[in-house]
Amino acid sequence: MIRLTRLRQSDPLYVNPDHIERLHRLHETVVHLLNGNEYVVVESPEEIVEQITFLRARAIALAARMAMDGIDAGSMAEVRTAATVASVAPLPAIDEADAPAELGSTGSTDGAS
Repeated sequence: MIRLTRLRQSDPLYVNPDHIERLHRLHETVVHLLNGNEYVVVESPEEIVEQITFLRARAIALAARMAMDGIDAGSMAEVRTAATVASVAPLPAIDEADAPAELGSTGSTDGAS
């Protein structure tokens, strides 16, 4: 689950990211769920995508740690212990200047200037 903040409400909103159909932003971000519900939140679409990416990376790191340690998922105490050591560090953002030359800022691949 990811934690979002509804517009003009202080209580957190927890959403299963697998149920998000799309994100729409005009002035505020609208989260559209597969069941038709919509929530207006203060987080930007980029922040929401970052939360989802981090959540999934953490799940993969935990699964890898459990596999390395031979932990059975049936024991929640062992899963909690593995979760404390299966850390995920965010990577630095890629600057457009660091992008490969063929993906230059114009997006043109026909060789014309």
